[in-house]
Amino acid sequence: MNKAGFIFPTLFVLYVAAVLFCCFGHFESLPDAGRSFLGIPADKAAHFLMFLPWAALFCLAFPGKEKNGLAGTLAVIFLLGFVFAASTEAGQYFTTYREGDLKDLLADTLGLLAGSLAVPAIKSHSKGGQR
Repeated sequence: MNKAGFIFPTLFVLYVAAVLFCCFGHFESLPDAGRSFLGIPADKAAHFLMFLPWAALFCLAFPGKEKNGLAGTLAVIFLLGFVFAASTEAGQYFTTYREGDLKDLLADTLGLLAGSLAVPAIKSHSKGGQR
């Protein structure tokens, strides 16, 4: 196994663990970081940013799985990310210290969508630089 075959899957697992920590950690004692960022509620911006790298990291961790073309693969990756995001929100609903929120899920979904739409541009740019 080459380094990339180990590093990127490990990075993806660490990313998933970090998202789970952010979604299920106890942060009541931390100071308030602010209520908004560019007019967007700070927690919604955080949710968007948490899920933005999902598609790119997934593609790096599991390369060469484009049996249905890049668009089909990204649709599957997006759906897997959505299921993960919805699961975190559902899981928060059942805790006593967090709340499941449909607006958080919407922010997660927008991050997934933006990240998924960026992957083809990133791939074409990286191919163009490998001459």
